[in-house]
Parts: sequence; C-alpha cells; structure tokens
Amino acid sequence: MSHSFRVRIILLSVGVSGLVLAVFAFSAWALAHRIGLRKIDREMAERMGPILIVSHPPEHWSWIAGGLNLSYGGDGGSGCLVLVKGAGGEVLERSSDWPTELPADRFPIPAPTNPELRYFTGPPPPPAPPRASPDAGRAPKEAPAGSPGWTLLPVTPPEFATRRTHSGTWRLGTMENPEVTVVVGVSLARFGAEMARVRTAFLAALPAALFLIAVGSWLVSRRALRSVDDLAHVAERVTASSLDQRIPAEGVETEFRRLVTVFNAMLDRLERSFRQAVRFSADAAHELRTPLTILQGSIEQALQEAPTGSEQQRVYNDLLEEVQRLKAITRKLLLLSQADSGQLRPTLERVDLTALAEETVEDVQALAPQLTVTADLGPNVQVLADRDLLQRTLGNLSSNAVSYNRDGGSVEFRLTASGDLAELLITNTGPGIPSQDHDRLFGRFYRADPSRGRRTDGVGLGLSLAREIARAHGGNLVLVESRGDRTAFRMTLPLAGSTPGVGEASQTGA
Repeated sequence: MSHSFRVRIILLSVGVSGLVLAVFAFSAWALAHRIGLRKIDREMAERMGPILIVSHPPEHWSWIAGGLNLSYGGDGGSGCLVLVKGAGGEVLERSSDWPTELPADRFPIPAPTNPELRYFTGPPPPPAPPRASPDAGRAPKEAPAGSPGWTLLPVTPPEFATRRTHSGTWRLGTMENPEVTVVVGVSLARFGAEMARVRTAFLAALPAALFLIAVGSWLVSRRALRSVDDLAHVAERVTASSLDQRIPAEGVETEFRRLVTVFNAMLDRLERSFRQAVRFSADAAHELRTPLTILQGSIEQALQEAPTGSEQQRVYNDLLEEVQRLKAITRKLLLLSQADSGQLRPTLERVDLTALAEETVEDVQALAPQLTVTADLGPNVQVLADRDLLQRTLGNLSSNAVSYNRDGGSVEFRLTASGDLAELLITNTGPGIPSQDHDRLFGRFYRADPSRGRRTDGVGLGLSLAREIARAHGGNLVLVESRGDRTAFRMTLPLAGSTPGVGEASQTGA
C-alpha cells in the first residue's frame, strides 16, 4: 500500500468522483428510461382514446387493429400487438403474432395508473367504412364532434405494464369502455437499443472522466504540496556550513504559512545553537592549548629532576601521558570545530600517497610486532592534499586497526588508483562492529568497544576526524564491512589533477 500523501489524494479524489459519476450516470439513465416509457405510454393513450370514446361495430375492429398495427409497426407490422375483447370476454380481434405467454383472459392488466394521463377528452374519430377499401389502414379524415350517428362512451384511464416474451419485450397499454377492452403492445426493441447506446456512452465516458479527474487531482495536489516540497528542498540543503537556508513566506498558502514560519524559526534556533556550540568548542580547544603546553613542560622538567626509578618519576610519567592525551584531544576538537564551521581548509600540495602509506605500514610493524602486516600499494599514487592532515588520518586509521585487533591478528593495506580516485583499504582482524552501531560509528566520542576503557588510546574522535579530513579533501571515509573476524575501512581521495570541491566539507559518498 502506498504511503504517498499525493497518491492518497489522487486515489481518494478518483474514488469519490467515480462513485458520484456512477450514481449520476445511473440516475440519469433511470430518468431517461422513465421519461422514454412515459412518452410511449402517452402516445398509446392518445392513439387509443379517440377510438374507444365512440362505439364501433364488431366487424370494424379488424380494420381499426390494422390501422394501429400499421402506425406502430410499419409495413411489416412487427412493432405492435393488438387484442380486442368484447364486454362478455370474447376475443373480437387479436394480432396473428400475439405471444402465447400472454393469455387473453389476463386482461385487463392490473397496473398502477400513470398520474399524468387522464381520460381522453379529444374529438372522436369518424365512423369506420362499412367494408374494406384500398385506403384500409389509413386514418380517415376527421369530422366535427357531435356528428350524427356517433355514440359517445366513457373510457377508463389507461393501465400500462411491461412484459417479456420469447419474441421480445413489450409495453402493454390497456383501456376499456362499456363495450370493449383494447390492449395495445408496443415493442421496446428500438427503445432498448437507444437506452443501451446511452448506457454504453456513459460507460465509455467514465474512464476518460476518471483519468481527467486523476490528472486534475495530481496537478492540484502538486500545487497544494509545493510548500511541503520547498520545506524538503531547504532541509536537504541545510548542512553545517549552510544553516542560513530559509523558505520565503511570501506567496505561501495560508494553510502552510504557519508551517513555514515554524520551520524557519526552528532553523534560526538551530543555527544560533550550532554557532554557539562550534564557537565554544573552538574557543575551549584554543584556550586549553597554552595551559596544557605549560603543564607538559613543567611535568617534563619535574620528571627529569626526579630520582631514577623513584615513585615520583613514575607519577610524573603517568601525568605526562595524561597531559599528552589531553593535548591530542584538544587538537582533534579544534580540527572538528573547524570542520563543523566549514573553516577546515587544507593546505594543498602534491603528496605521494604511496610513500605516505609505506611509512604508515612501517610504523604499524614497529608498534605491533605481534601482528602480521601486509601491504599491496600501487606505485606512485599522487594526490593533492595537506600532508600533515593526511598523515594524521592514516595514523588514526592504523591506530584503530592495531588497537581493536586480536592477539596474533593481521592488518592489511591496499592502495589502488581507479578512475579519478585513489582508494586506500585498511583491513584488520578482531571483533567486528555490531550492525546496530554502524550508523553511529563516525559519531563524536563513539567507541566500538567501551569495555576496553583507557587501555585503548583515544576517546572516540579519531574516525570522526578522519572522515572530516577526507571530505575536506573532496573524498570520503566509509566502513566497507565488519562481520565475523574482519573489519575494513576505505578512504577515497581525488587524484592529483582531478580534485573537485577541495577545501569544502564535501558530502560525496564513496
């Protein structure tokens, strides 16, 4: 099921509109069907009324039925049925194709009277000719009402019903006077075909209407959600170096104006808090450098003056290690604060990354002789970088590879040049990093194995700083894998001559 608000709006609009259109189409079709039947009923009443208002001899009903059949059914006479019964129930006239499913004794048909049809009050027709003539079947000329020889009879209101037979569907109308009952059936084949065409037209127009509604709903939702899209775009552009991004409130719909105002106010507070935090971190790191340097010098002097092998010398030595550790943390915090504020700008020069990696390999071999160190370094891999920052990055990565290794483990260095990037892969054995901690691995003060405590140098700033330095050079640092007994990090840097975005905190992934 889709979780898109825009898709839900479109589906809801199409569903509601489709239901409304379906109800409207059915209602319109039913109304047209009812109006069509009323028209047929009125026409039958107007044709039968003038005939029944006067008395006719029994032998004339054959001529009268032929005239009705001709007027409804055309030359073939297949569109009309006529049944005439006398006062005693005898059949005076019946169409030759009268359906057997409609026995004559069922008439008159009990059916509701159409309230729009009343007793016939028009002039009666002229008397029928005494014998057949070439003009049989044609309506004779009218004569004035009240002509001699006419007997006016009362006529009941017409009754109508629809019946289905093997020969088709018929609309039957029944009217009677004291002498006869006349039943006229009109075929609904043509009427049914017209209604079928109307139904087909509705069904054909419905998908097109729903498609247009869907397109319109998409355009309306796109216009309505434009402010939300603007919020998303601004949020995507917000980084540590661009916290000044804001959404213009001019021209925003009333319903979204408060959201835009709240979002901009949140960015204002976030920018102020971030600037204050960065400024505090930078100021603290900067102010701590001088007293730590003085403290280190004093401890070194006291260490030299203490008797060799004495308790004082041991204490001073421990204090010196802690001060050096504090100075390293202070340097890292200062660099991180510069990276956060976008002010970490490397001093670029052409650096032989192959030679720098070889030096790192030699340092690891010297510091951890118990580990197996292997190197596969591509020759003469040149990058434009700040040598000191890059050396610090390699030192952090190699230090982690040694610190979080196991006894008798291994460290592997592999340097390659691929396309416009130099790739350095550092792999070490040892306990893997839990998968739930992968997203926090490059966070500040995160340590993959807190149980090591102070036995492992560092406070969890090395990886974060290494990634910031790599990004400041236009590259990146990522965790490739950490499963089982193997953990691998990959650092990418643009090769010399192809270093886009150097000096900015690039967010490009590798």
